[in-house]
Amino acid sequence: MIAILINVYITDVVLDKKGLFKWTSKAFVKQEIGKIFPCEVDTNEITTMENRLRELGLYFDVSLQLEDSTKDTTRLIVRLTEGWYLLPSLTVNIDEETGWYYGGGLNIRHLFGWNYYVGIFYMFGGEKSYSLNAGKSWSRGSPFDLSLSIGKMEKRRVIENFNETDVFFNVNTGINIKKIIYPSIGLGYTSTSSDSSGKTVSLDNTDTYLSGNIGIKILTKEAGINPTRGFTMSILFKHYYGLQPVFAIERIKYSLTFYKTFENNTFATYFGYEGVFGRSIPAYLKLYLGSGSSIRGWGFGSLRGNHYINIREEVRVPLVSLKKRMFWHLKEQLTGLYFYTYYDIGFIGEEDFTDLLSFKYIDALGVGLNIFLPYIGGVRCELQRPSSIWKISATFGWVY
Repeated sequence: MIAILINVYITDVVLDKKGLFKWTSKAFVKQEIGKIFPCEVDTNEITTMENRLRELGLYFDVSLQLEDSTKDTTRLIVRLTEGWYLLPSLTVNIDEETGWYYGGGLNIRHLFGWNYYVGIFYMFGGEKSYSLNAGKSWSRGSPFDLSLSIGKMEKRRVIENFNETDVFFNVNTGINIKKIIYPSIGLGYTSTSSDSSGKTVSLDNTDTYLSGNIGIKILTKEAGINPTRGFTMSILFKHYYGLQPVFAIERIKYSLTFYKTFENNTFATYFGYEGVFGRSIPAYLKLYLGSGSSIRGWGFGSLRGNHYINIREEVRVPLVSLKKRMFWHLKEQLTGLYFYTYYDIGFIGEEDFTDLLSFKYIDALGVGLNIFLPYIGGVRCELQRPSSIWKISATFGWVY
């Protein structure tokens, strides 16, 4: 799999208290808070406080600085920078389903406590999408979040050989319970059209349906870009109710990922299941195996069906330990180098697991290096063997 994602922030526009544009590269300082602590201040505690303030999502920037004020005490200066601002962005990406695409968008951050994103993307070959996303993240001590999205997407279904057009509106909300449990619920409306017959439930090649989903995620894994212990588990149930024509389809998705470290080597294990249930399942709701998101080295949609199981095992060996290092005039950045080897296998079939003999499978093994670079994060280069040939792939970060 090849994945390239470039986000170029051209400039930012700050709105002042009256809502007027204020062109600047820095937001205005909203407030300064001074606190007195004993001399023996734990710097790790200061970092924890800074991270908690950032997680509120209320401030453009957060800075905590220790200043010696007397012989016996230390003064902690907290600078909270706040402002509404706009961030035009340019995105270039490539994936195995849609190929190259490019586009732009506009981020509107912290406007009346909400974050917005307006995006327009054009894919090579005429595919395009338009969308407006608005989100209200956890803030001011509230454990709730809310997100809205509305838009239109036109895409080419290469595997099924048809063009699909979706007009959609979705709303999702969730709650954060002690940063461990994340239950969520969502509703949506979608109109899906096809330019080929036989791809939708209706005979006129357009399905209009409502959807509702409920899910829960349990997260105990170590935070950061390189987890070494803990686990994540997620369960999602989604129901599609056809308005025109009438139909009912259910989708269930379950995944479990856990990490265990033994003598500095991390074992990362993933198990996933997904299934769709219904009498007439349209082409746009079919499931696929293949690509870096399931079985590495295989092309997207190498196998198709209604139910699949995906099992992955990866062993990560540190060659250069991951830690903060100073690079020239840059701030300290996380850098490191890991060698890893993996094995992926997936089973997929049209019927449920009462007929396992009808299931097909694909698997792959490989080795690679994950290089953690300043301001970029992990860059993976790996050698894959999906069948009888070897392939080279490059992408960003750990797969899971």
